[in-house]
Amino acid sequence: MVRVPGPGRFELRLPDGAVNPYLLQAVIIAAGLSGIRSNADPGKRWEGNSFVSHFTAWEREHTLDI
Repeated sequence: MVRVPGPGRFELRLPDGAVNPYLLQAVIIAAGLSGIRSNADPGKRWEGNSFVSHFTAWEREHTLDI
């Protein structure tokens, strides 16, 4: 996940501790450049808690809290 907290800055949230962080950063940069070159529409900005908001009631009920 890429988080943009302010202009000129972004944070890269690693999806897994086993990932090679250097390779992941190269892939994120390549994906961003590809999107810029092809004028890809990133969609509308979403502001919310991605850890809570997207779960359905069933998923919240059947997910273990660790």
